[in-house]
Amino acid sequence: IKRGNHLLTLTDIKYFKKYGPIYGVYEERNPILYVCDPDLIQNITIKDFEHFRDRRAMDFGDKYFNEIFDFLKYDKWKIVRSQLMPAFSPARLNPLK
Repeated sequence: IKRGNHLLTLTDIKYFKKYGPIYGVYEERNPILYVCDPDLIQNITIKDFEHFRDRRAMDFGDKYFNEIFDFLKYDKWKIVRSQLMPAFSPARLNPLK
């Protein structure tokens, strides 16, 4: 899943302009789905996260980088997500608008 806060590469921008906010590519033999629609990203990461549990495993060679939220496996991601969600409640986010 491509999230809006990641830096976009020129290739990402080119594909977004050509194919729209949702498109797929292959990275070697692995299919990768890019989602650039904020509402759909919200549904995937909050409402329907049980259906999108498999995340790509990344080994950055550094214990801190290996703990990046986007790349945690489901069991660990679910724990971290439950700890972070109160910080992103509407009551906390609305004053920032």
